[in-house]
Amino acid sequence: RDADWSELCAYEDTNRVVTGEHVRELERRGFVCIPAAMDGAQVARARADAQALYSSGRFAASGNEAEVRQDHIATIRATDGTAGAAHAER
Repeated sequence: RDADWSELCAYEDTNRVVTGEHVRELERRGFVCIPAAMDGAQVARARADAQALYSSGRFAASGNEAEVRQDHIATIRATDGTAGAAHAER
């Protein structure tokens, strides 16, 4: 499965911050900046969570061609079996 249904991935806090105009700008420009979307404490928690995921081996090479960025990525779903997940991945 490529991705969960959008209803399963919706996050109430994000829905209050990201507007339709943000989505259209992302589609049009390929990126969007949302000022003050996260406060410093949220950024620190997100950074710590990402570091923990990386340390546990959840990130993998992107598989892009050599001339494309070689980022490491982790796909996180509401159903991935982590604490608080909606239900186990099938």
